[in-house]
Amino acid sequence: MIKINEITDDNFLARYKKKVISKSLLPKFKKYFNTVDLEHKNKIEALFSEESLIELTFCGSSELCQIIDKIYKQVPSLAEFYCPEYFFVNFELNYTKSDINELDLRKPENTDVINELFDETKNNLLLTLREFQATQLIKFLFTEEHRVTTAQKKKKLLDIYKFKKGTFKLSEQMKFPFWVSNFSSIFDYELMSKEFGYDITNFLGIDVCPYCNQEEIPTIESPRVHRRPVCLSQATLPDSFKLS
Repeated sequence: MIKINEITDDNFLARYKKKVISKSLLPKFKKYFNTVDLEHKNKIEALFSEESLIELTFCGSSELCQIIDKIYKQVPSLAEFYCPEYFFVNFELNYTKSDINELDLRKPENTDVINELFDETKNNLLLTLREFQATQLIKFLFTEEHRVTTAQKKKKLLDIYKFKKGTFKLSEQMKFPFWVSNFSSIFDYELMSKEFGYDITNFLGIDVCPYCNQEEIPTIESPRVHRRPVCLSQATLPDSFKLS
Protein backbone atom coordinates (compact mmCIF):
# COMPACT_ATOMS: atom_id res chain seq x y z
CA MET A 1 0.00 0.00 0.00
CA ILE A 2 1.28 3.46 -0.91
CA LYS A 3 1.01 6.00 1.87
CA ILE A 4 0.87 9.74 1.32
CA ASN A 5 0.97 12.56 3.80
CA GLU A 6 -2.05 14.73 4.52
CA ILE A 7 -1.66 18.40 3.64
CA THR A 8 -2.22 20.27 6.89
CA ASP A 9 -0.19 23.43 6.30
CA ASP A 10 -2.67 26.24 7.00
CA ASN A 11 -0.66 28.84 5.07
CA PHE A 12 -0.54 26.65 1.96
CA LEU A 13 -4.25 25.80 2.19
CA ALA A 14 -5.11 29.49 2.54
CA ARG A 15 -3.01 30.38 -0.53
CA TYR A 16 -4.54 27.52 -2.48
CA LYS A 17 -8.07 28.54 -1.56
CA LYS A 18 -7.46 32.17 -2.53
CA LYS A 19 -5.80 31.41 -5.86
CA VAL A 20 -7.68 28.32 -7.03
CA ILE A 21 -11.10 28.83 -5.45
CA SER A 22 -11.63 32.58 -5.07
CA LYS A 23 -9.75 33.83 -8.13
CA SER A 24 -10.40 30.98 -10.56
CA LEU A 25 -13.08 28.42 -9.71
CA LEU A 26 -15.83 30.73 -8.43
CA PRO A 27 -15.57 33.33 -11.25
CA LYS A 28 -15.45 30.56 -13.86
CA PHE A 29 -18.52 28.91 -12.36
CA LYS A 30 -20.50 32.17 -12.42
CA LYS A 31 -19.66 32.56 -16.11
CA TYR A 32 -20.51 28.92 -16.80
CA PHE A 33 -23.80 29.15 -14.89
CA ASN A 34 -25.11 31.65 -17.43
CA THR A 35 -24.94 28.93 -20.11
CA VAL A 36 -27.07 26.39 -18.19
CA ASP A 37 -30.60 25.93 -19.53
CA LEU A 38 -33.59 26.87 -17.38
CA GLU A 39 -34.54 23.26 -16.76
CA HIS A 40 -31.29 22.56 -14.90
CA LYS A 41 -30.36 25.93 -13.40
CA ASN A 42 -31.85 25.26 -9.95
CA LYS A 43 -30.15 21.89 -9.60
CA ILE A 44 -26.79 23.18 -10.80
CA GLU A 45 -26.99 26.20 -8.51
CA ALA A 46 -27.81 24.00 -5.51
CA LEU A 47 -25.14 21.41 -6.27
CA PHE A 48 -22.38 23.91 -6.93
CA SER A 49 -22.86 26.69 -4.42
CA GLU A 50 -19.70 28.39 -3.14
CA GLU A 51 -19.78 26.19 -0.06
CA SER A 52 -20.23 23.05 -2.17
CA LEU A 53 -17.37 23.94 -4.50
CA ILE A 54 -15.05 24.46 -1.55
CA GLU A 55 -16.13 21.12 -0.09
CA LEU A 56 -15.63 19.46 -3.47
CA THR A 57 -12.09 20.81 -3.62
CA PHE A 58 -10.93 19.97 -0.11
CA CYS A 59 -12.92 16.88 0.90
CA GLY A 60 -11.44 13.43 1.37
CA SER A 61 -11.71 10.60 -1.16
CA SER A 62 -14.72 8.88 0.44
CA GLU A 63 -16.63 12.17 0.69
CA LEU A 64 -15.67 12.98 -2.91
CA CYS A 65 -17.22 9.72 -4.12
CA GLN A 66 -20.43 10.55 -2.28
CA ILE A 67 -20.54 14.05 -3.76
CA ILE A 68 -19.96 12.76 -7.29
CA ASP A 69 -22.67 10.14 -6.81
CA LYS A 70 -25.08 12.86 -5.70
CA ILE A 71 -24.22 15.04 -8.71
CA TYR A 72 -24.62 12.21 -11.21
CA LYS A 73 -27.95 11.10 -9.75
CA GLN A 74 -29.40 14.62 -9.86
CA VAL A 75 -27.87 15.61 -13.21
CA PRO A 76 -27.45 12.36 -15.19
CA SER A 77 -26.43 14.25 -18.33
CA LEU A 78 -23.08 15.05 -16.70
CA ALA A 79 -22.49 11.36 -16.00
CA GLU A 80 -23.48 10.39 -19.54
CA PHE A 81 -20.98 12.86 -20.98
CA TYR A 82 -18.04 12.47 -18.59
CA CYS A 83 -18.48 9.01 -17.05
CA PRO A 84 -21.07 6.80 -18.81
CA GLU A 85 -19.66 3.70 -17.09
CA TYR A 86 -21.29 5.07 -13.92
CA PHE A 87 -24.62 3.61 -15.07
CA PHE A 88 -23.10 0.16 -15.62
CA VAL A 89 -21.32 -0.32 -12.30
CA ASN A 90 -24.05 -2.55 -10.85
CA PHE A 91 -25.19 -3.99 -14.18
CA GLU A 92 -23.97 -7.56 -14.68
CA LEU A 93 -23.30 -8.77 -18.21
CA ASN A 94 -23.87 -12.42 -19.03
CA TYR A 95 -21.39 -12.38 -21.91
CA THR A 96 -17.80 -11.36 -22.66
CA LYS A 97 -16.24 -9.58 -25.59
CA SER A 98 -14.88 -12.89 -26.86
CA ASP A 99 -18.32 -14.49 -26.65
CA ILE A 100 -19.72 -11.87 -29.05
CA ASN A 101 -16.76 -11.77 -31.42
CA GLU A 102 -16.84 -15.53 -31.84
CA LEU A 103 -20.44 -15.51 -33.08
CA ASP A 104 -20.17 -15.71 -36.88
CA LEU A 105 -23.39 -14.27 -38.26
CA ARG A 106 -23.06 -16.32 -41.42
CA LYS A 107 -24.34 -19.21 -39.32
CA PRO A 108 -28.13 -18.98 -38.75
CA GLU A 109 -27.91 -20.39 -35.24
CA ASN A 110 -25.61 -17.53 -34.21
CA THR A 111 -28.12 -15.00 -35.50
CA ASP A 112 -30.67 -16.45 -33.09
CA VAL A 113 -28.17 -16.27 -30.22
CA ILE A 114 -27.41 -12.60 -30.91
CA ASN A 115 -31.09 -11.65 -31.15
CA GLU A 116 -31.96 -13.45 -27.90
CA LEU A 117 -28.95 -12.05 -26.06
CA PHE A 118 -29.67 -8.52 -27.27
CA ASP A 119 -33.31 -8.69 -26.20
CA GLU A 120 -32.39 -10.01 -22.75
CA THR A 121 -29.65 -7.42 -22.27
CA LYS A 122 -31.87 -4.61 -23.50
CA ASN A 123 -34.77 -5.48 -21.18
CA ASN A 124 -32.51 -5.63 -18.10
CA LEU A 125 -30.41 -2.59 -18.97
CA LEU A 126 -33.40 -0.39 -19.75
CA LEU A 127 -34.62 -0.82 -16.18
CA THR A 128 -31.36 0.70 -14.90
CA LEU A 129 -31.09 3.46 -17.51
CA ARG A 130 -34.69 4.55 -17.01
CA GLU A 131 -34.25 4.58 -13.25
CA PHE A 132 -31.31 6.98 -13.64
CA GLN A 133 -32.99 8.91 -16.49
CA ALA A 134 -30.02 8.27 -18.77
CA THR A 135 -31.88 9.51 -21.85
CA GLN A 136 -28.88 9.86 -24.15
CA LEU A 137 -27.70 6.32 -23.47
CA ILE A 138 -31.19 4.97 -24.11
CA LYS A 139 -31.37 6.91 -27.36
CA PHE A 140 -27.93 5.72 -28.49
CA LEU A 141 -28.40 2.06 -27.62
CA PHE A 142 -32.08 1.34 -28.18
CA THR A 143 -33.90 3.96 -30.26
CA GLU A 144 -35.48 2.68 -33.49
CA GLU A 145 -34.81 -0.91 -32.50
CA HIS A 146 -37.21 -2.23 -35.17
CA ARG A 147 -34.76 -1.04 -37.82
CA VAL A 148 -31.70 -2.61 -36.20
CA THR A 149 -30.13 -5.53 -38.04
CA THR A 150 -28.58 -8.51 -36.30
CA ALA A 151 -25.11 -7.19 -37.20
CA GLN A 152 -25.99 -3.87 -35.56
CA LYS A 153 -27.28 -5.68 -32.47
CA LYS A 154 -23.96 -7.50 -32.26
CA LYS A 155 -22.18 -4.15 -32.37
CA LYS A 156 -24.46 -2.71 -29.69
CA LEU A 157 -23.69 -5.65 -27.42
CA LEU A 158 -20.01 -4.86 -27.86
CA ASP A 159 -20.70 -1.18 -27.17
CA ILE A 160 -22.47 -2.12 -23.92
CA TYR A 161 -19.46 -4.23 -22.97
CA LYS A 162 -17.18 -1.23 -23.61
CA PHE A 163 -19.40 1.03 -21.51
CA LYS A 164 -19.18 -1.49 -18.68
CA LYS A 165 -15.38 -1.50 -18.93
CA GLY A 166 -15.17 2.31 -19.15
CA THR A 167 -13.60 2.33 -22.61
CA PHE A 168 -16.45 3.91 -24.59
CA LYS A 169 -17.17 7.65 -24.72
CA LEU A 170 -20.77 8.54 -25.42
CA SER A 171 -19.65 12.16 -25.90
CA GLU A 172 -17.95 11.11 -29.16
CA GLN A 173 -21.16 9.57 -30.48
CA MET A 174 -23.94 11.91 -29.33
CA LYS A 175 -24.45 15.66 -29.35
CA PHE A 176 -24.84 17.12 -25.84
CA PRO A 177 -26.01 20.60 -24.81
CA PHE A 178 -23.21 23.14 -24.52
CA TRP A 179 -23.70 23.54 -20.76
CA VAL A 180 -22.91 19.84 -20.35
CA SER A 181 -19.83 19.68 -22.58
CA ASN A 182 -18.56 22.99 -21.17
CA PHE A 183 -18.83 21.93 -17.52
CA SER A 184 -15.15 20.94 -17.26
CA SER A 185 -14.12 24.50 -18.20
CA ILE A 186 -14.73 25.71 -14.64
CA PHE A 187 -11.89 23.55 -13.30
CA ASP A 188 -8.49 25.02 -14.19
CA TYR A 189 -6.17 22.08 -13.55
CA GLU A 190 -3.31 23.79 -15.40
CA LEU A 191 -3.41 26.71 -12.95
CA MET A 192 -3.38 24.36 -9.98
CA SER A 193 -0.54 22.32 -11.42
CA LYS A 194 1.57 25.32 -12.42
CA GLU A 195 1.14 27.24 -9.19
CA PHE A 196 1.04 24.45 -6.63
CA GLY A 197 2.27 21.24 -8.28
CA TYR A 198 5.64 21.11 -6.55
CA ASP A 199 4.21 22.14 -3.18
CA ILE A 200 1.54 19.45 -3.36
CA THR A 201 3.88 16.63 -4.34
CA ASN A 202 6.37 17.70 -1.66
CA PHE A 203 3.66 17.77 1.01
CA LEU A 204 2.30 14.38 -0.06
CA GLY A 205 5.76 12.82 0.08
CA ILE A 206 5.19 10.64 -2.99
CA ASP A 207 8.32 8.61 -3.68
CA VAL A 208 6.77 5.58 -5.42
CA CYS A 209 4.09 5.63 -8.12
CA PRO A 210 0.65 5.10 -6.45
CA TYR A 211 -0.58 3.42 -9.64
CA CYS A 212 2.05 0.76 -10.35
CA ASN A 213 3.63 0.60 -6.85
CA GLN A 214 6.98 -0.07 -8.51
CA GLU A 215 8.64 2.93 -10.11
CA GLU A 216 10.35 5.53 -7.94
CA ILE A 217 9.11 9.04 -8.70
CA PRO A 218 10.68 11.52 -6.27
CA THR A 219 10.07 15.25 -6.49
CA ILE A 220 13.29 17.08 -7.32
CA GLU A 221 13.52 20.85 -7.00
CA SER A 222 16.94 22.48 -7.25
CA PRO A 223 18.52 25.42 -9.12
CA ARG A 224 19.31 23.20 -12.12
CA VAL A 225 16.74 20.39 -11.94
CA HIS A 226 12.96 20.50 -11.61
CA ARG A 227 11.11 17.18 -11.74
CA ARG A 228 7.69 16.25 -10.44
CA PRO A 229 6.35 12.69 -10.07
CA VAL A 230 5.76 10.95 -13.38
CA CYS A 231 5.55 7.26 -14.20
CA LEU A 232 5.49 5.42 -17.52
CA SER A 233 2.49 3.42 -16.32
CA GLN A 234 0.50 6.68 -16.34
CA ALA A 235 0.79 6.93 -20.10
CA THR A 236 -2.31 4.74 -20.49
CA LEU A 237 -4.38 6.63 -17.91
CA PRO A 238 -6.96 9.33 -18.74
CA ASP A 239 -5.59 12.83 -18.11
CA SER A 240 -7.97 13.32 -15.19
CA PHE A 241 -6.31 10.44 -13.33
CA LYS A 242 -2.69 11.47 -13.84
CA LEU A 243 -0.56 13.06 -11.18
CA SER A 244 -0.39 16.85 -11.48
